[in-house]
Amino acid sequence: MSDVNYPDILGGITRGQRANIDFVQCALTTRPNTIAAGQNFEILLLIQNVADMDIDVTVELKLPDHDKASRKNMFFSKSTRLLVGLKPAEVGYMTLPASCSPKTEPGSYVLGLNVSAQPLNKSVRFQLIRLPTGGGSYDIKSLPEATSEQMMQLVRLRWHFQSKRHQIATTFEITPPGLSDLVEFKAGWTSLWTMHDHLDEYILEPRVRAHYELMKRAFTPERIFRPVLNATLKYYKDAGYLLKTGEAVYIAKAMTYMLCKPHIKHPNELEPRPPWPDWYKHLVRVLFQEDRLREHPLKVVTEILYFSLLKDAILFTFDILIKNMQEDFGTPDEQQQYADTIINLLRNNGEMEFGKVYLPLIVGGLFLNRDITVQGEDVRNTLFDIENAVKARASEKTSDNEFVFEMFSKALDKMLEDFRWIP
Repeated sequence: MSDVNYPDILGGITRGQRANIDFVQCALTTRPNTIAAGQNFEILLLIQNVADMDIDVTVELKLPDHDKASRKNMFFSKSTRLLVGLKPAEVGYMTLPASCSPKTEPGSYVLGLNVSAQPLNKSVRFQLIRLPTGGGSYDIKSLPEATSEQMMQLVRLRWHFQSKRHQIATTFEITPPGLSDLVEFKAGWTSLWTMHDHLDEYILEPRVRAHYELMKRAFTPERIFRPVLNATLKYYKDAGYLLKTGEAVYIAKAMTYMLCKPHIKHPNELEPRPPWPDWYKHLVRVLFQEDRLREHPLKVVTEILYFSLLKDAILFTFDILIKNMQEDFGTPDEQQQYADTIINLLRNNGEMEFGKVYLPLIVGGLFLNRDITVQGEDVRNTLFDIENAVKARASEKTSDNEFVFEMFSKALDKMLEDFRWIP
């Protein structure tokens, strides 16, 4: 059993009742449960995949051989055998139509299903992602409206059944003939929930961890810094603020640091939801939806993860400035709102200005000057480049952003102190 425990959709419908058969959990009922003689009805088998692999489920229907008056052929169905392929962790229900003769003797009857659940590919390694007693909790409001409505209808049914090995059976009542609509039912499968409906990164992460381990070989300053730098120049240009290369360097240093220096903790029993940067949560969802992207790490970083990574860099450089400049930048929520403002401006090509460009990314990025370097870089010249860039921005100084110019000057002085002794 893995560390994850996927939502117990089946148990939420049946109030915890379940039959464990091979790689699935099942529940059986009829709709309706009380059936007038001569009426058509449905047999519903609710199925929950407990593995993170594709499963083929085959069912064979066993209707009563005779009625209470010992008459044969009182029950019949056009579909007595059905095969359904389940996706990893999928939950849904199988429908089998059935009928009974108007002459059926009233009383209580038993019907059953033989159930077989086998991996589609037996050579594939898999994990069990639901406990035999059920899965994790879930909020029905988080599900698509159509799904939640279907589930509420299923909750109202009478789920009462028994199981043994590969068999599951339930009882139903036949009443005397009455007036009823002869509705035609069809055999089929209705999917209620798949892993794509549950994009909790901590649940999905074990499935994509190997893809990340492959990708992160490319997450080095030598490979990442230049593409991130070029992407930064482009995004800011699109937002109407033409960065100088020296300015983009420090934004790229902060983003590269966030990508290349993290220690990603994996969920475990003691810490099921360790703190993760936004870019890693985003990457987990991306790789789950399209694992082939693992083969294109630079494209993923500069096109898909860019703004998640930038937000992490904004919050990180706030922390750097608090530590090194003893400045107050408000509450964590206020910093989050500020970061969201910058991201929205860049995403929507909004109007950028000096203060939002420099604070905190570039000013805080100065303190990463030595931590992120590329081959052939003279870190002292890199500082001189940004110093000249700020001098060229003198015309942009206003009463609102003057403190940013001053903070930059103090931070730059701190970094240049390391080079005072060099002739």
